[in-house]
Amino acid sequence: MTLGKTCVMGQATFESILGYLGKPLPGRQNVVVTSNTEYSAPEGVRVLHSLDDVFEKLKDEDVFICGGASIYRQTVDRVDTLYITHIHQSFDGDTFFPEINKSIWKETNREDHPDFSFVTYKK
Repeated sequence: MTLGKTCVMGQATFESILGYLGKPLPGRQNVVVTSNTEYSAPEGVRVLHSLDDVFEKLKDEDVFICGGASIYRQTVDRVDTLYITHIHQSFDGDTFFPEINKSIWKETNREDHPDFSFVTYKK
């Protein structure tokens, strides 16, 4: 879904991807949002310093918000579509996607699988 698109993520999420893959997400324009004005990302990775910059400078691009929790919380009210994977299992953790307000977000598509569901919500 995100191949060929712009993926916006916070610094910690980006660095976890680097640690796992050893490189930015391939086949996508990686954008890191960080308040650290000294942050240096690998070549080809764009660094922006606020979500206002993201929405202003990337307004003509097909943008996907790819985490983490703080970025999700700050953008969930600023986007018009959510592509959510609901996992049919419980996990211990301290970081979660914001609750989806069903009076604002309407389910428009669902693809169910045994262990998870891909769900699209629109305002």
